[in-house]
Amino acid sequence: MYKSTSLRLKNIDDFRKINHFNSNFSLSNKNFFEEYDNSNIIQKIFLRRNVNLLLKENDYIGYIWFQKLNKYHSSIKSINVLDNSNSISFYKVLIGSLSNSSLITYECEDNEVNINILSKLGFKRMKGFFELEKKCNEHVNIFVPEKITFSIVKKDKDEKARCFIQNEIFKNDDRIPINIEDIYYDEAQEYYFDKGAIFIKLDNVTVGYGQIIVENQIANIVNFGIIEKYRKEGYGKALLRFLLDIAIDNNFSEVSLRVDSNNIVAYKLYISLGFNVKKELYTWQRTNV
Repeated sequence: MYKSTSLRLKNIDDFRKINHFNSNFSLSNKNFFEEYDNSNIIQKIFLRRNVNLLLKENDYIGYIWFQKLNKYHSSIKSINVLDNSNSISFYKVLIGSLSNSSLITYECEDNEVNINILSKLGFKRMKGFFELEKKCNEHVNIFVPEKITFSIVKKDKDEKARCFIQNEIFKNDDRIPINIEDIYYDEAQEYYFDKGAIFIKLDNVTVGYGQIIVENQIANIVNFGIIEKYRKEGYGKALLRFLLDIAIDNNFSEVSLRVDSNNIVAYKLYISLGFNVKKELYTWQRTNV
């Protein structure tokens, strides 16, 4: 007999033991205890709620660690099973613990094992992307186009404007537009960095947005872009430089970001400012009907 069970203080040492093998399924699996051991008591309670362990008879043989991005979407941060005797059934039990989410995503470096298992679990491999990183060691001197200014997004004031800009930047047929609730949800997360949510403006008209979030004491640039009709004017480079300055001024040792492997223009921009490729990953997606 095997079943999924919640992570609690009484079994957390068992989880530590199997977590040592967290990279077996994918090298990009996140290490739960790197975050957990550096969290306060309240944060640890919430982190434990996002882990389910797989129990076979009296042995813990697997786990899934996930994050609720919103009430419909769960993102798997790490998943692994040590016992290969009935692996598909074991993984089905772990994925089944997220059945209340209509969308489940997982980002990983592919190998023969996880490609086979994820496909059998009903996941589809979607877009690929590069993870890039840069050391925060010096300011970069870049020409800022005339009439360009920057402003920090103000909580409880600029949510509607941020929602509009992000939907304009990332508008395409495959993307579901975000709403105001998504912005408020983002602002309430531990990773949110007040000083790092930035509008870029031309003659006081907002033409783009970029954001720094903080995970494991590393600055991550997300939601970065310029509205289509204002592209190719140097505004993206100016915004990126401004975000890098924020990271340096707030004593972050490095900055990371992700870029779609098909987005050659953005990739060249990041490389031109000193970013290096760390790894290539793919997003896997499963929709629960």
